[in-house]
Amino acid sequence: MGGPVVQVAVTVVSSRSLSAVVQWADQRLQDVRRRDGGCICVLCSQLPTSELRGISSSFWLDQRQVRHLSALREMPVCRAPFAESDSHYPVLDWARWISRRFAGKMPQLFGWWRQRLALCRVAGLPVCNAPEMPAAMVPSALDMLYARQLQRDSQLRWASPACRPDLGETSLALVDAQEASVDTVAWLLQGKDLSEGRGGGQVNNPGVYRSICLEMNLRTKLCICALQHARFLSDMEGGELSRKMIRKVATSGEVLGRNLDHTSEASVTSIESLVTMVQEISATRDAKEAEIVALRQSWASLSEEAKAAVKEAGVRLDIATDDDADFVEAMAKAGHPDARLAARLAELRSELDAQNKLLDGLYGWLASPTSLLYDAALMRKVHQYMDKVLHLLISELKKNGCSVIHASYTKVLFATGKLRVLPDVQLFWEALCENVQAIRPLEPLALSDASCLAELYYGVVWLDPANWAGVPIDGGTGEVIWKARSCWKLAEFLPPAVRPSLVLYAGDLLLGPQRELGRRFGTSTLCAAAEEEAEPGPEAPRAMDVDEVGPADCMEAEAESDEEPVGRCGAEQEEKAEAGEAGEASAAAAAAAASAAAAAAGKAPGDAGGADSATRNALVLQELSEWVKTEFFEDLRRRVLHYLDELQAQQQRELPGGLKGQSTRLMAPALGGELSESSGGESDEDEPAAQERKAERLRRHVERKWSFPDIPGRRAPPNSVEFEFMRSLIQIFQLEEWLGDQALALRDRMCQKLRLSTFAASAAFESPCFPLILRDLTCPWCCVASHVDVTSHATRGPGLWVCQNCERLYDKDAVQARLVGLFESQIQAWQSQEIVCTKCRRLKTTQMQNFCECYGRFTGRFTAGDFLLVVRVLRSLVVPHDLPWLGEVLDMHEGLLV
Repeated sequence: MGGPVVQVAVTVVSSRSLSAVVQWADQRLQDVRRRDGGCICVLCSQLPTSELRGISSSFWLDQRQVRHLSALREMPVCRAPFAESDSHYPVLDWARWISRRFAGKMPQLFGWWRQRLALCRVAGLPVCNAPEMPAAMVPSALDMLYARQLQRDSQLRWASPACRPDLGETSLALVDAQEASVDTVAWLLQGKDLSEGRGGGQVNNPGVYRSICLEMNLRTKLCICALQHARFLSDMEGGELSRKMIRKVATSGEVLGRNLDHTSEASVTSIESLVTMVQEISATRDAKEAEIVALRQSWASLSEEAKAAVKEAGVRLDIATDDDADFVEAMAKAGHPDARLAARLAELRSELDAQNKLLDGLYGWLASPTSLLYDAALMRKVHQYMDKVLHLLISELKKNGCSVIHASYTKVLFATGKLRVLPDVQLFWEALCENVQAIRPLEPLALSDASCLAELYYGVVWLDPANWAGVPIDGGTGEVIWKARSCWKLAEFLPPAVRPSLVLYAGDLLLGPQRELGRRFGTSTLCAAAEEEAEPGPEAPRAMDVDEVGPADCMEAEAESDEEPVGRCGAEQEEKAEAGEAGEASAAAAAAAASAAAAAAGKAPGDAGGADSATRNALVLQELSEWVKTEFFEDLRRRVLHYLDELQAQQQRELPGGLKGQSTRLMAPALGGELSESSGGESDEDEPAAQERKAERLRRHVERKWSFPDIPGRRAPPNSVEFEFMRSLIQIFQLEEWLGDQALALRDRMCQKLRLSTFAASAAFESPCFPLILRDLTCPWCCVASHVDVTSHATRGPGLWVCQNCERLYDKDAVQARLVGLFESQIQAWQSQEIVCTKCRRLKTTQMQNFCECYGRFTGRFTAGDFLLVVRVLRSLVVPHDLPWLGEVLDMHEGLLV
């Protein structure tokens, strides 16, 4: 039996008018309709459908020639997504190019059609009425399903293209908008609290975690848990959906169960309709999974050979895994091919995928203002239920002995307290999955799924989602990769001269104790890896060797200069190498002695004394803490202080007059010999000019090396290079609770070297990056909504913020529109804020009063400094991310905040 046949016909028109092509396509469609009867025309074109049908005027079509079209006007037309690159034809060899493009387009269109057809069947939508893009089909399907559920529940449907539901309350619209803007700005100004985990659905616990850490990728499962089990969560606290709130009401002779109570934020019946819709989708999804499992089991039970072939292929029959191709191939090899069952299996799989797409896009649909049934009050209520589920998950993790590092709506990072991957963490993960699965509201999380466990780390240094470092573990083998994986946004705000050193010292704080922990714990895997890969320590790079500082000619000029590296000098490296070798020898001897003692006692290494795992871990960590406080930090302190002296000396040598002076030109005479040798091919009269050009390149390079970069989101102008480096480094050291007093003593000593007072207010650390968080920003490709900090989120270029779920880019125009709306809300909140008394909280009612009757002073809810700070951060985003619209709005309204 052959596969589907695609007939291709091509026509070429040399004129600019496409009327002949449209007429030819209309004739072919008439032939198809006469032969096959009812059919649908799939159109992939940049021209609108009305122009191709000859209904509206067009630049490409002659209305007199297309007025007699019949097939295009009568047949239903379904538009497929059209890529702009398809319209850019090459001048030469265009026929070969379009043939290859068409050959690659057809499989994509077949896949797009199957997904579209499955979603339309699930939602009951006409296949031609759904949006073109697959990502936009899920919100439309959910709009339709929710509208039908509201209709069944006799509720008002407020479908509107605006971002606020049109409920006929025009008189209160302005007041609601003002209150919403005040709430928006209040939430924005607590950005520091959000980064520290005190709101916004986030939990953040900075610190250093010396055990194995796991990162769970929840994606949008938290929203599914919250809505699927909302009634159960409400029963736990007696909320608005609790059965205790239901009253029996007689209506027209019938007794109906109605909820008489309501909340001030959202209609209870609307919430109930939403919960019912999600439960129906989940029930249908589970039914499709059961049908797939039953079909595969019945097909595989035809013979023992079929069961053996399926087992050999590694296909599980107890769950509906996405390996239908392997299953069908195994059945064909066993001699039981069945095209009918294979087609049925493919149909069930497409329906299951459609149900999963609806559930995955649920949170993005609720959070997107472009949804027809979007309601901000309903979204706030959903957030409350999601917070309840998140707290349930966190409490369950704590019951299992875990320490939560960071938790949000999309991912959870926690420390297990285990020091060995195999078998401790493996058994722990299986037990955790079983315990979480036993809790009813947490069942949809499906932690046993392979994609749920995203990363494993053998120790983590954590400040916030933009500043962290971890030692990764290979998930397949369980081997520790002894190279720190880090992301320090703090370092990006420092000059390039000191940026690598900060990252290296932060890596030393993590890697050094973790290697020692691997040796002391005595596990074979960690000991072998730590002893094999342990090095005297990473050498700080030369300040001039930063690749991102300047062009190649600057590097050439730098190579000709005879400078000492900023950081650890040669003698220091030799001392550290000797100390590292001695430490390795002593650690190896101690491990060997412990192993020999354990073998003599008849115990495995690491089980000395017969203590249980928790007690042994506690003893090892206690010994490690003493080693970190004494031997490790003493060496680290010495290297940091020596680096600070080297830093000051080289900065004074290269910039004796500061960045704005021309003192770097004084370096040219000292480099005269090198510059003369490098310009051997030039004449004598050109030699002074060549030296001048090289000196100028060197001067620009040195200025860039010691200058603070212009990074979006900087909170305040920076201080000196040494001072900012000291503040950032001490903040990282203070994350380790074992080094509380030692870090403060190091800060005092560094302040003494810098001739600064330790009691100065500026010595206290404050993150240089102000978090500017956009709540529930929806990705246009995967429909996943998440909180995005535009000042610290990962980017691939100016204005190209990356979605963490699908690794594709957010819509730049949509992000700019959100920022403009945020600034407009700020302007409105500043004008509509309440003026109250600081003593009795009485509202100011006149313009002439400056003091209240209780002799208190009237003040606003927001201060001018906070608003100017937000404006300054928004202004810093305009040029680096190429946001002209935001810049124009700032120029127009910035004067209203003065």
